[in-house]
Amino acid sequence: MPHAIDSPPPITVTEFDRFLDTQRGETRYELIGGEIVAMTNPTITHEDIVGNIGGPPRSSIRTSSASSISAAPMPAGRPKCW
Repeated sequence: MPHAIDSPPPITVTEFDRFLDTQRGETRYELIGGEIVAMTNPTITHEDIVGNIGGPPRSSIRTSSASSISAAPMPAGRPKCW
């Protein structure tokens, strides 16, 4: 008779915050469906797509009185809100 595989209970946001407080490397993490998932660096293809999407708006902003926009990576640390 087959046995069910016990899986750990989902991680809460509070537990995830505690986990993030213990991390010292540059790896970024997301909480997806109650599981902690390490994020990978974007691929060159991803960066090309971001440039193609962000390029036209950036060009029109440069010709207007608005300041500039940036596609820079997110700052270190976790965001203030989830």
